[in-house]
This record gives sequence, C-alpha cells and structure tokens, in this order.
Amino acid sequence: MEARENTPQAKLPHFPIMFFASTMGIGGLAFCYRQLAQLFHWNELIGTLLMLLDTAIFAVLLFFYGMKLLRYPQAVKAELMHPIKINFFGAFTISVFLLSALWQCSILFYIVLAIQTIFTFYVITSWINRDYAITIANPAWFIPVAGNLIVPVVSPEKGLLSWYYFSVGLFFWAALFAMIFYRLIFHERLMEKFMPTLFILFAPPAIAFVGYTKMINSIDTLALVILNITVFFVGMAAFMFRNFLGLRFALSWWAFTFPLAAATLAFLRAYHLLLAPFFLYMSIFTFVLLILFVLLVSQRTIRAILLGNICRPE
Repeated sequence: MEARENTPQAKLPHFPIMFFASTMGIGGLAFCYRQLAQLFHWNELIGTLLMLLDTAIFAVLLFFYGMKLLRYPQAVKAELMHPIKINFFGAFTISVFLLSALWQCSILFYIVLAIQTIFTFYVITSWINRDYAITIANPAWFIPVAGNLIVPVVSPEKGLLSWYYFSVGLFFWAALFAMIFYRLIFHERLMEKFMPTLFILFAPPAIAFVGYTKMINSIDTLALVILNITVFFVGMAAFMFRNFLGLRFALSWWAFTFPLAAATLAFLRAYHLLLAPFFLYMSIFTFVLLILFVLLVSQRTIRAILLGNICRPE
C-alpha cells in the first residue's frame, strides 16, 4: 500500500498549489539581486542564473499542476474551495508577475493581470459567501492582496491601471490586517505549520511602499507611514525569532522568503529616496537573510521530496 502511494500517479492528485510559494521566493531573490547589482555593480551573470533557475522551477511546477488540473480537476476544485489553500493561488500569480518583470515581457504581465483580476473577485466573493470561523484566518490570507499590490511594482506603466490595483490591494490589506491581528491576539495560537506565515505580515506594506513611491516618483507622508509599518513588523519578526526555532518542516516555510524579498526592495527604495544609510543597512540585512532562508528551505524541500514526504494525503 505504501509503495503504491509513492508512485507518481498516486502523488499527482496531492500536488499542492503551495509549491508556487517557492517560485515566489526565488523570483523575489532574483528581483532583489538585480536591484542591488545596479547599486553595488555586482556580477549580472548571477542575476541571470537566478532568473533562469526560477523560470525552470516554475515551468516544472506548472507542468505538474497542469497535469493535475487535466487529470484530477476535482482535486484542484477542492483547493479552490479550501479556506487556506485558495490563498496560495495568489503565489502562482505573483510568481508570474515577477517573471514578467525579470524577463521584461509586457504580454506576460497583461495575461497574468487578467488572471489576478478574476482571482481577486473570486476570492473576495468566496469570503463573503461562505461561513468561516475566525480561527481559520491567518496571514496567508494576505497573499491574494499582495498580488494586487505588486502590480504597480512590476507594471510597465504608471497610469490609472496601477492606481486601481494599488487601491484595491491597500483597502483589503487594511481590512484583513484588523481581522487577522484580532485573531492572532484573542484566539488560540497558529498551528505550527502556519507559524512561518507570520512573516507575511510585513510583505503587503513593503510592496505597497515600493509601488506607491514608484507611481508618485517621490516620498510623502503616506509613504513614510507605510515604510515605518514595514520596519516595525520586520523588527517584530526578529524579536519573535524563538517562535520559529524547532519548527517541523512544511512547505509553508517558503513563507519566510518572499516577505524578506519585499522588505529588501522597500528598504532599498527608501535608501534611494531618503539617502539614509539605515535603510541601506536594513536592505543588506534582509537580503542576506533572504539568501540564507532560500538555501535552507530549498534544501529541506528537496530532502522532503526525496523522502516522499510531500504530495501525500493530509
């Protein structure tokens, strides 16, 4: 029975949408390296290799998830109906947004923009139409919101389209933040496998800061408020480091990576606008952490795959 469960045919229905959090993290690393390489005149070849690696991994994941969709559409539908797994479809769209920016492909950007638009309406509608207990909420719910906030960051233009997605993302980030923070304080702790999602708390403000300052091409009071919120939550994550020690590995560990990439971009953008050395040091600090986490989580993910601990029934 166990041998049968380890066959590719048996594993395919359980191939998780959460896998795309890996390309979200690696794509964020490639994007950050490219930005820092321009500042420090680093070797651009490394950035190109990271981009190719991210593209290759994304292609493999897309192939297997596409096979799952064709052969087991009910399994995909079950993930779309799941109150937590549904949010990781946002990891797919964010991954494609990053690839469109890395490859500077406008066509790819507008294709995934259409997908993100439909996905946002679907997710918000599902929140309204279904009865969820407050304990179901966790920071992973921010991922679909981040998919809207990242549009101005990677968009080839700064017009009304970028402002629309920024506005939608900012509104739902504020609304969700109040609800999720209430859940974190007044209800039981997150399950162990969801503890890494606490890092997602500083992803939306970090991305919002980068996108907003890109659109106005300067920094104002709102930008400073969003930036300081990012600084606070990065500091809080560091202050809570003991909460993340000794966690058993799960794919949710990839939640450590993309928020660090978002924070790196935000601090680097703040340095360019304010010329404050503090933000340059912070960008380097979060970038080093990003590299370490990508290496660590990649190693643990590969190990889990080889041991057959992924793509199994829950």
